[in-house]
Amino acid sequence: MNIDELPLAPNIINFLKSEGYTELYPPQNDAIKAGLCDDKKSFLVSIPTASGKTLIAILAALSHISKHKTKVVYLSPLRALASEKFEEFKKLEKLDLGRKIKVAISTGDSNSTENKLDDADVIIMTNETMDANMAFGRDWVFQIGLVISDEIHLIGDSTRGPTLEMILTRLGTGFLGKTPPKIIGLSA
Repeated sequence: MNIDELPLAPNIINFLKSEGYTELYPPQNDAIKAGLCDDKKSFLVSIPTASGKTLIAILAALSHISKHKTKVVYLSPLRALASEKFEEFKKLEKLDLGRKIKVAISTGDSNSTENKLDDADVIIMTNETMDANMAFGRDWVFQIGLVISDEIHLIGDSTRGPTLEMILTRLGTGFLGKTPPKIIGLSA
């Protein structure tokens, strides 16, 4: 599928082209055809490393924030991976959706991010930091409309899995009465 054929606004298409995207890889195409940009469908995307999971996440995030004022949270099991994804998602701040997109990161190593999370449209976090924010009942947690969980296969890991499982269960069942967000799981 050509980038021009995506079910996204023309300014988003132009932004993607300016970032060098012209055509989707087959797994990305399959995700779009299966309804990635549909607000109601949660997804599990299991494809090999370097086959385009990040673009799938970006497309889902762009579709979501172009239609809603709720937040997108990108969960990562590792600080280094969270930092890498933050750099990629930070590019979204160049896009004009009638408002400026704000991207923030919180990996538990800085206390100076609290106010930034309240104002952010896209928040990149480690699983443990998300768990802590949910436990402390941060106001912004109730504004999440889309959760992208990278390396979701770690849910079966004896040390890291329980935290991720609790986060996704709490969110997926309507965390404290909130409408459950769409969840996209990414796995190699």
